[in-house]
Amino acid sequence: MSLLVLPALLALLIKLGLIYIYRKSVKGSTCFLVMVVVFALHNLCEVLAFWEFFHGLNGEFLLKTYHVISLTSLLVICWTVNEVSEIESRNYLKFYGFLVALASSVIVFTDHVISGAGTLSYVITAERGPLYSVFQIMALSLIVMLLYQIYIGYSQAKTHSAQIKSAYMGIALLPQVAAVVIVIIMMNMKLPINGAVIFPLATSLFVFILLAAEHKHQIMDVRRFIPFSDERKTSNQIMDIFSKYAQDRASYREAVNDIEKLLVEHKYEKNDRNATYAAQKMGMPRSSLYSLFNRLGVKKQD
Repeated sequence: MSLLVLPALLALLIKLGLIYIYRKSVKGSTCFLVMVVVFALHNLCEVLAFWEFFHGLNGEFLLKTYHVISLTSLLVICWTVNEVSEIESRNYLKFYGFLVALASSVIVFTDHVISGAGTLSYVITAERGPLYSVFQIMALSLIVMLLYQIYIGYSQAKTHSAQIKSAYMGIALLPQVAAVVIVIIMMNMKLPINGAVIFPLATSLFVFILLAAEHKHQIMDVRRFIPFSDERKTSNQIMDIFSKYAQDRASYREAVNDIEKLLVEHKYEKNDRNATYAAQKMGMPRSSLYSLFNRLGVKKQD
């Protein structure tokens, strides 16, 4: 197959890896998991589009499925933004959910949106039906709703943390929004565009930006399940302490001291070894944090 399949294939492997890691989560974000699963299905359709092209198959049903998943992914991102920005009202989600379900039925069961399958640059592409513009308008309206949610979440945030999370969601969404707008504009200008190359990169950037923001802002509370992250390292160390205590290889006092020291060191390192910021995050005066340093033997920044 063409090397153009690589972005979609790599994006699919990344999403599957996140799903595999996230399976251990008990209290993690459900919307984040659903979003990654939908992104993975989107990437799978993109990979299959290349596969069907090289096997000479009629990809009309695959293209219809791809368009349904495209709308679903935007709806799931709306849900995610709602959770992250701590927006209380969800009535619009039900409304857009109904519209997406209605549009999906039209896409799958009629030829008004996707009338057939053609080819473009080693991949199958949709032949647009008379109502294809309705699909585009629906996608753009979901984009507008996303941006409006972020604005509301940022401007009406009840806490500084919620405001920061909304800002990061806006930054993470920029590649996705740009990809959708560029593809729609180029399609309407009848210019050749291969969305199966652009969208995998956009969704992967979206996920990576969110995961990067996890380090300090816990947008989705998932970093403790990601290998090599500081949160995963601390989580494993705590489990080791519990294991030693359960096997009577550490006394109660030793286990408590080890966990306390680990928690203090984690917060200290996470705040770039700035005692003032670390103390604020821990809800105590800096003098109390220094007392903990002395008692637990934590090395302070020179």
